[in-house]
Amino acid sequence: MKTSAVLVFVVCNLAVSSALLAGFCSLPKESGPCDNFNQAFYFDTDEQKCKSFAYGGCGGNSNKFNTWGECMERCGLPARELAESTDMHAHTGHVCHEVFCMMECPGDLYASDENGCQTCGCACPQLKCLPCPNQMYAKDQYGCDTCHCECSELNCNDACPGGVYAKDEFGCDICQCETPCPLRECPKCPAGQTREILRDGDGCEYCTTNCLPVLDCPTLTCVEPCETGQHGTDASGCPTCDCVMVVPGAVHAPEHYVG
Repeated sequence: MKTSAVLVFVVCNLAVSSALLAGFCSLPKESGPCDNFNQAFYFDTDEQKCKSFAYGGCGGNSNKFNTWGECMERCGLPARELAESTDMHAHTGHVCHEVFCMMECPGDLYASDENGCQTCGCACPQLKCLPCPNQMYAKDQYGCDTCHCECSELNCNDACPGGVYAKDEFGCDICQCETPCPLRECPKCPAGQTREILRDGDGCEYCTTNCLPVLDCPTLTCVEPCETGQHGTDASGCPTCDCVMVVPGAVHAPEHYVG
């Protein structure tokens, strides 16, 4: 007779649980239209357990609870779950308090502290990455390591055009330019003059139309300036005090005279 009573009790319990799960416990989590976010709990029918989510403060559906215990009491198996939670912390003497996290971790995987209590930090997945220099891995928005290396500060003697450096196998900049400047070939200037060279926005040199006197020419000190024509040049291309008459349209060598 006792066995029959136990079976009836179990069957009734299962029926009640099924009815609950078929109702609001089976609804998906819903944050609602408001943005006053706080931590709430909902029953996940796939994993058959209560999980936390960010609730906006209004709207949503009935599958939301203020505490994990309330969620388990309405939708889960509270006696078993609460017993396991109590046993887990009984030997440590610590009682876990509810935490309200503004940031939702991927997969609702929250890290635990040394007492086994949930924190608002995310539990980082185990990665299989190529080794980074000095084991310096870049972190994601949750503070977890990624397979990208944390690059050390670059200290090169020469700057690259536009600051574009080549990268190593870890994706970090190295002291080598990614795209060198194109080779320039400037038109030649008259003897004793050199082409003016400037740099563009990428730091690459380019030729202008200006020809400048070479730097080793002596300073010109003439008694009288050229009233007509222009100053001539010597064999090295440096200007002299000789005035040169330029005949428009003439193809022969200009006539020199001493000013």
